[in-house]
Amino acid sequence: MFILDILIDIAFSIYTSLGFGTPQHKINTKMDKLSSNYPEVYQLYQQHQEVFETNKELSSLIIEHKIRKSEDKEQLAIKIKEFFASSQWSLANGK
Repeated sequence: MFILDILIDIAFSIYTSLGFGTPQHKINTKMDKLSSNYPEVYQLYQQHQEVFETNKELSSLIIEHKIRKSEDKEQLAIKIKEFFASSQWSLANGK
């Protein structure tokens, strides 16, 4: 039992050290899925990757949003655009 626990810990450590399972990887994966239908949103991601990964509101929105259907992808793209168009983000960043 002890050996099994150690093997599980090692597997989990390798998994996370490679970047899988991290919030950044989850965000990157979802943005890659959006890129074919919404290249403008993907361009926003490339330009402001740090904001996508460090802003709690935006990163939570992306991570928690399901994108199984095209309607889900469209809604997420709209929410991301609204986030960047909002005066709060613009004022906070001097834009």
